[in-house]
This record gives sequence, C-alpha cells and structure tokens, in this order.
Amino acid sequence: MGKDNRVSLDEFDDEDLEVSSKDKKAAKIRAELEKKQREKRQKNIESKNKHLTGE
Repeated sequence: MGKDNRVSLDEFDDEDLEVSSKDKKAAKIRAELEKKQREKRQKNIESKNKHLTGE
C-alpha cells in the first residue's frame, strides 16, 4: 500500500472552511450572472441581426 496523502478536516480551522464555502458560493453566483449576461447579449445580437437583414 502507498502512503495516504489525504488531508483530514482536523488540519483546517472552522474559519478557513467557512471562508472557503463563502468563496465557492460567491463564485457560483458570479458564474450564473455571467452566463445570463452572455445569453442576453447573444439574444440582443440575434435580434439586431434579424432587424438589419430585414427578416
């Protein structure tokens, strides 16, 4: 058997885990917002292109 390289939760402070969790949640929210903004821009571009081509 090889050496066990896993990290135990005992090596982290509660504060470290809490901050990490908050950072992940903020990153997830930011990613969702960016995705919605991209979709909105794409719809605007499509709408503008339809208008310009006379469809």
